[in-house]
Amino acid sequence: MKPDFLCIGGQKAGTTWLYQKLRQHPEIWLPPVKEVHYFDSLRLPLRKRLQASLPHRYRKDKLRKFWFQPKYWKFLTVPLWDSWYLSLFQEARGLTSGDITPGYSILRGEEVGRVHRLLPAAKVIVLLREPVSRAWSQIRHDVKNFNVQMDSLERMRPYLNRPSFRERSHYPQILESWERVYPSEQMAHFFFDDLAQRPDWFLARVCEFLGVDPSFRFSGLHEKIHQGLALDCPVWLHEELRAILQEDRVWLANRFGGHASQWLQVPTSL
Repeated sequence: MKPDFLCIGGQKAGTTWLYQKLRQHPEIWLPPVKEVHYFDSLRLPLRKRLQASLPHRYRKDKLRKFWFQPKYWKFLTVPLWDSWYLSLFQEARGLTSGDITPGYSILRGEEVGRVHRLLPAAKVIVLLREPVSRAWSQIRHDVKNFNVQMDSLERMRPYLNRPSFRERSHYPQILESWERVYPSEQMAHFFFDDLAQRPDWFLARVCEFLGVDPSFRFSGLHEKIHQGLALDCPVWLHEELRAILQEDRVWLANRFGGHASQWLQVPTSL
């Protein structure tokens, strides 16, 4: 069975919140783990795929969650082939199913083409967040989890120049890669601003796009998920992020208007 939709991110744009809310809907089935990481793992050689996947998949919380549920043991195995991926969605049994993995946003060219060959009818959700705020949220996450040092701009430059950081912030390239393969009627863009300011309206629009009942009443709409460290962004870092991401912010404003235009008019507060 194939998933009916993908949510490809962006990272730090509300994907975990969306996953937890959509799991409440009686017409939607999502995997018991949020991020399957199938298509982005395929860019790695097999040895590196094993090295990257095993620590993630054998975390203690997942072992505790699945140990007494044999039907979910497949989520503890390493993603190797399409049949493994498709088998994850057998439990959907007629419900609308999806894969929410923000790592898919960094797929490019033939990698997205491979997704389309396996899932040509899938709908694709993209969550858009003001780029500087999104980047700062990622930095706080990495400071907390990966001991990234914020002592000075010189210490931060190697981090800020990493492809993995730039790719997740580069919405023009993300959208171009996916829109080149998937037709516009199968793609939808939603704004983090709406998720934060009017979550009920936001979820109703997502449900309409997915073809499930948009009147369903979700609970915990204002629940905050994965709050980052309570850090103030240094002025020098804020200025650097604005300089790095200004072209993307202008591109988004020209493309979408609305919230994206307001991002340019109102100074970003971090």
